Amino acid sequence: MKRFLRIVLPIAFLAIAAVYLNSAAFSGWVSGGPPNDYPEAWAYRAMRHFYYGIGFIAIALTVFLALKDNAKRIKVKCVIGFIVALILFSVPHLKKFIEIDSCLDHGGEWNNSYHRCEE
Repeated sequence: MKRFLRIVLPIAFLAIAAVYLNSAAFSGWVSGGPPNDYPEAWAYRAMRHFYYGIGFIAIALTVFLALKDNAKRIKVKCVIGFIVALILFSVPHLKKFIEIDSCLDHGGEWNNSYHRCEE
């Protein structure tokens, strides 16, 4: 069962990562390609999905290593892998929080639909 999970779980996480990375590429194209009303929102979505995709790749690698036969020696590496994935998942939200806070500190108003600061 452990061997089965060692193969299936990383493949599942890599499939999720592929979906997020595909969405990141599409969102990046939309933000800079055809004219639209929300280029900043599409760019934020591209950045967020890129980090999510890389995070799922980190989780896939960590799960693959964690389910190895001799996993006692790599427990520290697995903990580090999950911490890296957690950081990758939180970076887009922290970036958005800092952007909103900076906007409000300068007296602006944050428009969440357009993902931009309006002075």
